[in-house]
Amino acid sequence: MKRKFKISKLEVNDFMQEIMMLQERIEDNRDKELIRNLRRELDEIKYRYDETENEMEDLRREKERLREEKNDILIKLNKQIDIEKSDKRNYKAENDRLLIKVRQLENEFSNLDNKSGDYQAELERLQRVFDCL
Repeated sequence: MKRKFKISKLEVNDFMQEIMMLQERIEDNRDKELIRNLRRELDEIKYRYDETENEMEDLRREKERLREEKNDILIKLNKQIDIEKSDKRNYKAENDRLLIKVRQLENEFSNLDNKSGDYQAELERLQRVFDCL
């Protein structure tokens, strides 16, 4: 049995073209959806990138602030150390002056003690002479 309908080559070509156009539209729709999804992903990635970049900038600022704070503390500590070293030198110099003064006073006391002994001996001698008279 032969076909009752004869399809001409033109009709076949028309069908083929229509099929191809429909497939292109389907692919276009798929491509559009894919493009939408890719754009959405791109937007999300850009957003995360911006957030990360902002966070990095905040961390850089915090790092710089901490570095400055550390430097300020080091400067204050170095000043305090210099003051304490200076005070120590001053205390040592004062201690040395006082030790010299103590030695001078001890020498003076020793001299006065010797003189006192001499005066005591002279007084005893004069007392004996006086008693003899």
